[in-house]
Amino acid sequence: MLYIIGRSNCKSCSEVKVTLQNNNIKFIYLDFDKDIEQDAKRDYAKMIREENNGHLPLIINNGIVIHEDELYAYIKERNYKRERD
Repeated sequence: MLYIIGRSNCKSCSEVKVTLQNNNIKFIYLDFDKDIEQDAKRDYAKMIREENNGHLPLIINNGIVIHEDELYAYIKERNYKRERD
């Protein structure tokens, strides 16, 4: 499952959500401030700092943190394969 953790005022977070929606990719969006319990925030904040250079959105695909460029590359490849089929 694909999880996007972001904030409501995050432009990149909104762009990722729109891109996923436009490409019919299922995901779960969690607002860091509203949807994540206080205890879990420490863990996610650590992941954001250490695995995502301190930036949002935090994108987790099947338990693995991926970066925006990897997500966009996947979408591009997925769309290319669909065009060829």
